[in-house]
Amino acid sequence: PGQAVLVRQSLLLDELGEAFRADLALSATGRLIYTSRPEPIFEVVWVDRNGTETPLDPADPVRGIRYVSLSPDGSRLAMSTWTAPPRDDGQIWIKDLPRGPLARFTFEGDVNFRPEWMPDGQSLTFISDRGENRDVWVKPTDGSGEARLLLDDVAVIDEAHIPLDGQWLVYRRGMQDGERDIYAIRPGVDRSGTPLIDTSFDEVAPAVSPHGRWIAYTSDEGGQANIYVRSFPDADAQWRVSTNGGTGPIWTRGGRELLYANGADSMVVVEIDAGEEFEFGEEKVLFSTDPYRTDFFHQSYDVTADGQIFVMIRIDEAGRASNELIVVENWFEELREKVGK
Repeated sequence: PGQAVLVRQSLLLDELGEAFRADLALSATGRLIYTSRPEPIFEVVWVDRNGTETPLDPADPVRGIRYVSLSPDGSRLAMSTWTAPPRDDGQIWIKDLPRGPLARFTFEGDVNFRPEWMPDGQSLTFISDRGENRDVWVKPTDGSGEARLLLDDVAVIDEAHIPLDGQWLVYRRGMQDGERDIYAIRPGVDRSGTPLIDTSFDEVAPAVSPHGRWIAYTSDEGGQANIYVRSFPDADAQWRVSTNGGTGPIWTRGGRELLYANGADSMVVVEIDAGEEFEFGEEKVLFSTDPYRTDFFHQSYDVTADGQIFVMIRIDEAGRASNELIVVENWFEELREKVGK
């Protein structure tokens, strides 16, 4: 009596796309037992369409990465890192390819993540909390200037995407009223952003096609993450492209292919008709994404200009430390002291 154990397992998804599972047991007498979950090691690698993997830089492996973005000419790679609690610190770095140095790019704020190159390849946009909110910032990559605020919204912004024509800024707000939605603004023209895809579901990971006619994104409409495409910028017509789940859509440079990770842990490619009407073919499986990081909230990989080589983030489970079993006595008493009751 009094020693019965209640077991709870919870899966929490944060806005960085990381999943943290809490394995714990709590007895009726107040003894708490839980296991720690050491961080896995994230390492950047090249992967071709056949799944053949090559280290990014064998002499200087880049680890701890959450998001990557290749420059338009393929000569540099922007990466954002994230440290585990209690630090909770995110910064952006740039590496010269193929085997150049790694240089820190951001120095202000606690959260700097999800970098994306401007179409001219001379600047990076990124999300930062260096102001009063998480907003969109832009900064030259040659060190010639300071970061400037590109978009300040009334809500938290968690993604920003600049189509190739440079006329639009497509962005995604953080969760509001239980959902995430995609907006668009023409910097220097519009005073405020306009809801582009605004439904009762989560819409994330926007990606405008190279010719600017279509926008791909991930939505949990129907209860499962899938890839959808709408016309851009009016967003009137809609097509569901994926058949078995999908996250992280990326267009190839010519706009004739759409790449994404499907619900069966595979990287797939779908051929897109280049005509005025949106038409698409069937999924073709390229390689397994099981060893690599995928993310519902944002594209966690990138692809070269020819669409043949991927920059993937390998999850090195073998590099994790062993889980620890931790026992807390009188957990109820500690809880009462913390909440003051």
